[in-house]
This record gives sequence, structure tokens and C-alpha cells, in this order.
Amino acid sequence: VALSSVIFEELRVNLENINDKFKQLQSYIHPEQQIRSTWPKRVTRIGDNKET
Repeated sequence: VALSSVIFEELRVNLENINDKFKQLQSYIHPEQQIRSTWPKRVTRIGDNKET
């Protein structure tokens, strides 16, 4: 039981480290995706509204 608990503890720590790395990647990638996906659409929509 003690050995399995140690193994699960190591797995839990590894998963937390992986989650932290994914969060760091998302902090770099997600804002760029937001700018690329939403901002140009908003700009074109505002431009279309002003033109019409």
C-alpha cells in the first residue's frame, strides 16, 4: 500500500507539472488566437457598419 501511494503521489505531482506547463502554453497561445479570431471580425463588422 505504501509503495502504491508513493507512485500515485509521483503521478499526481507529474500531472500538476504538466498542467502548469499547459497553462503557460495557453497563456502564450490563447491571446494570439483571440486576436486572430475575434479582433479582425470585430474590426470588419465595425467598418461595415460605418460604411453602411
